[in-house]
Order: sequence, then C-alpha cells, then structure tokens
Amino acid sequence: MPTVSITQALRADTPRKVSLPEGADTLILSDTSLRGFRLRVNRTGCAWAFYGRVKGGKQRYITIGDAGVMPAKAARIRAEELRSLFRQGIDPVAEEETRKAQEVTVAKIADEYLRLFEAGGLSKQRKIPRPDSIKSEKKDARRAIGLLGADTPISSITPVTIRKAHLKLADLAPSSRKKIHGVIHRMLRLAVTLGLLESNPADAVEAPLGSIQRERFLSPEEIKAVWETCDQMGRYGRLVRFLIAMPVRTSIARELHYSNVDLGKQLIRVGADARGNKSRRPWALPLNDIAFGVVGEGEGYVFDGDRGPMVSLSSAAKAKLDHLSGVTGWQLHDLRRTASTLTGEEVETIDEDAFDLWLMHVRSGIKGTYQSSARVAAMRTAARQWGQVLGDIIGHETADNVVRLAHG
Repeated sequence: MPTVSITQALRADTPRKVSLPEGADTLILSDTSLRGFRLRVNRTGCAWAFYGRVKGGKQRYITIGDAGVMPAKAARIRAEELRSLFRQGIDPVAEEETRKAQEVTVAKIADEYLRLFEAGGLSKQRKIPRPDSIKSEKKDARRAIGLLGADTPISSITPVTIRKAHLKLADLAPSSRKKIHGVIHRMLRLAVTLGLLESNPADAVEAPLGSIQRERFLSPEEIKAVWETCDQMGRYGRLVRFLIAMPVRTSIARELHYSNVDLGKQLIRVGADARGNKSRRPWALPLNDIAFGVVGEGEGYVFDGDRGPMVSLSSAAKAKLDHLSGVTGWQLHDLRRTASTLTGEEVETIDEDAFDLWLMHVRSGIKGTYQSSARVAAMRTAARQWGQVLGDIIGHETADNVVRLAHG
C-alpha cells in the first residue's frame, strides 16, 4: 500500500484529528514552518519524527516520541535541537552509534558471538556445531580477546589493530593463525550486523596463510616397517595398525565402540555426531580382512587405554614409533593418503568415487545432490582392494589377496 505525504502545520490537536486515507498504510505530515519536523501515522499509532542530514551525509530518520503521549510543543523543541545539530555538521544518529560502540568492548562482542555460535544463530551457520567445534571456537575466541584487549572498545578496532595482532601470532602454527584471524573477522562482522561498526576492518587485512597442503604418503617399505614395529607398541600399536588397514580419521578410530561394530556384516557404523565425522551424516564403512582381524571381538571401546577408556595418542608414543621403525616425517592422518595412493598405483581398475566414500569424503556437485545411496557394496570393493595391496606389502595372507593371486 502507498505512503501519503501532506504538508500542514503540526499542532497539539493534530494527532487526534488525523486518520489514514483510504488505501494507504502510512501517512506522513510535514510541518510547514519547521523543515524536517513530521508526524508519521500508520495502522498501529503515530509518532513525532525528524528527517535531516549533514552535508554529504546520509538521510536520517529519528523518532522523537509517541505522539499519543508526547505533547506537540515538546516534540517541536526536540526537532529544533536536532535541526541545529545537523546544521552544525553533527549527525546525532552517528554520534549515538559511536557512543554505543564505545560502550561495547571486545569481550562483550565476543560473548555475544560465542552465544550465537553455540546456538547455530550466526548468519552463515547452517547447523548447530558439535561440542568439539564449540570448544575449539571458544579457545580461538579467548586468544582473539587477548590479542585485541578485552576492554578495548569495538569502535576503536582498525585494520592496523588487526595487523599488529597478527604480529603476536608468529609463534603459532599457520593453521592456528588462520583460525584466530577467522574468529576476529566473524566477531567484527557481527558488530557490523548489530550496527556497532559501519564496516568490517578485517576486510582490509589479508588473512594469514594456512597450513600447506600435505603430500606425504608412506612407501610400501615404510608401511611394512611401521606395521612390524607396532608389535612393540602395545595398545597404541594396535590402533596404528587399524588406521593403516582402515584409514578413517584418528578420532573416529580412537572412539570406536564395539556396539558400533557389526561383526556379521564386517563393517563399522559411524554416527552423524561422532567426533571426526565432518559430513554430519551416518556412515556404514566395510572392513577388509586385515582391519577386521585387528578389531576382533570384545566389549567397550575397541581401542581401550591403560589409564582411561580410550588409548592415548601421545606425541611420546608417536616419537617412539618413529624411532623404532626408522620412518619419520609423517602423521597418522597421512595413512589415509597412503591407502588411496598405493591402491591407485597397484590396482588397475578402481572406483575412485567409492574409495572417496570409504574415506568418508562427501560427494559434491550433481552426485552429491542426486546420488543418495550409501554404496556399501562399492565401498566394500574399495576396502578389499586396499586389503589386497596391504596384504602383499606386510606379507599377510587374507582371503582377498589369495583370491587375487589365484586369478593372477
């Protein structure tokens, strides 16, 4: 519906006499003597207002008060004050925004950011984050607060402030530097959304480089050396052997429970909320014979620890494994790349999509939109193919590589 504008003298009795024209949902009455002084009427009531701007500035609409309560004389006096400010080049709206922003500190905006993040209420969040993601975000937010200063007014943050903060991150890993910058950027974006900043100062600052994409994978000789050394590594060695044979993410393997092992179908089930499940969808992942042999039967956690319910992934244990095996410069996560690479090198026909699914990589594009099948059978073939290659490397005879040799 249209807005109707009329110019007339605004008096004390104007709010009582005015009514909306037929077909209109808003009526604006502009005073004949005081430019910018107006009465705005809609279906819910009417209010005194002032429209003005400083030279070269934005047009501002300022509500003065409820016309049903505030006398016209008082509203006119306030309108004259506002007109005087605009004529002096003072934008009262901008002044109020600055005042409010000065009252909001980095710590306060961080608290509001984390509250919204935990609830999944930020503009670019699609899902409520998992507990481990919330814990990580809080850790990075605390670091950001320390860098910017908890009591620093959010309105005083500039690109220079952020660049100086970057200098204090020099001792951290590249991935940590990038994550902390990301939190700062998102906190300031929230400040813009709340009207505390005109623009995000982090937009003018180049983000730190993240970690260089790793390319390391273990050679067959290295895999054999690590596998054999695992005999000397107790519970930790058993977990590493499983990660070699079944290249899931480390956190998924470590927290694997026998209740999620289907012995009959020779597969494991990973819940949508499992730590390390980035896709947030449930998975049924087939086990090859070697991985199945590592799992065996039992109760509780598959990889239980000496001093806790789950085996410890200490850096000391990994260092000992490196020392005893003679294989260095690798991470447990590299075993995923190793399985994919060595299978691709040794097997002539490989279903790359199925292998990626077995690694819990979500399909993208058209396939991700329209292909909803779990493809367990295809993943079982991928698992068996890696089992065949691994069996040849470590000298482990399985039903799968016996079949392959028989057909060879």
